[in-house]
Amino acid sequence: MSTIDKKIILGYLNKTASDAEYEAILKWIGEDENNKKYLFDLESLYNSIEWDESLSDGYLESEKDRLLKRISDVPQIDVPVKKKFNFSFVKIAACIVVLFSAIGFGYLYLHDNKKIGRRDLLSVQNDGVKAKEVILEDGTKIWLNQNSTISYPPTFEGEEERRVYLTGEAYFEVTKNKKSPFYVESEAFNVRVLGTSFNIKSSNMSNISSVTLVNGEIEVKGNNNEGHVTLSPGQKAEINHTDHRLKVYETNAVLDVLWHNDLITFENATLLDIRETLESLYEVKIYLDPSLNIRSKYSGVIKKRDSIDSVLNSLTNTIPFKYEYTGRSIRIFPNQ
Repeated sequence: MSTIDKKIILGYLNKTASDAEYEAILKWIGEDENNKKYLFDLESLYNSIEWDESLSDGYLESEKDRLLKRISDVPQIDVPVKKKFNFSFVKIAACIVVLFSAIGFGYLYLHDNKKIGRRDLLSVQNDGVKAKEVILEDGTKIWLNQNSTISYPPTFEGEEERRVYLTGEAYFEVTKNKKSPFYVESEAFNVRVLGTSFNIKSSNMSNISSVTLVNGEIEVKGNNNEGHVTLSPGQKAEINHTDHRLKVYETNAVLDVLWHNDLITFENATLLDIRETLESLYEVKIYLDPSLNIRSKYSGVIKKRDSIDSVLNSLTNTIPFKYEYTGRSIRIFPNQ
């Protein structure tokens, strides 16, 4: 396991790291599989003890001491923190993550003959820019992305399965229970897990639905007879809703799951791709000057902020452009 400053790890866990520190830790986990596994084991431990008021003070203190001891075991080196965000290529890898994207319009799918009425479900919606955390009765944690809704029963007690319904995007950390598997339902897929972490995304703007596994094992079934597959780590199952074909191939989906740490990520993205992402997040209209080079590609990660102005300022540290506002519209032009 290679070296890194433990202060950067703590910043990652409590979401106070700077853009440059996020870049450093993402580079670190890309250097060694052991680094990757170690970091996300720490994140799981951190999330499991995060200010649960139902636990005794003594238990919380002992768990926090255990976390700090594990962080102290990481080989240390001072990693220089840059004042400017370096939006260069970042090779990112991670574990215990699944990406599931599907088209949906507030869809609630009732599986087989087990009917659950809408009135019996609890629903949480996130209308904000930053992630909203939801904790289910069994301890499963869900982070909802912007314009996303999760519906779920108030309790899973006595049930042979745990089933939730998603519109939008969410990152899950599912509590293991072999006697009661966990299902996530959407219009395109039915995903079954016994206990893992995964990301689910729905968009009525996309013609592609996909499920990507990074660690563990999941069963994926198309809801319109597209097929049934069991994925291994690093595989993606994808359905094209035009030809209704199910394809499986190797992929790396880490960039798609970092949003739950309030990060915005790009991989080989053009200015057109970046514009699309920012317009969706901040509900603005962005116009690109015709003289801009829209073929250049960029990869990297920046912190999600409440103001798009702060995000654009971070991007201008590396991408040569200027911008100006006109109401809710933004014009981007070359920095000459």
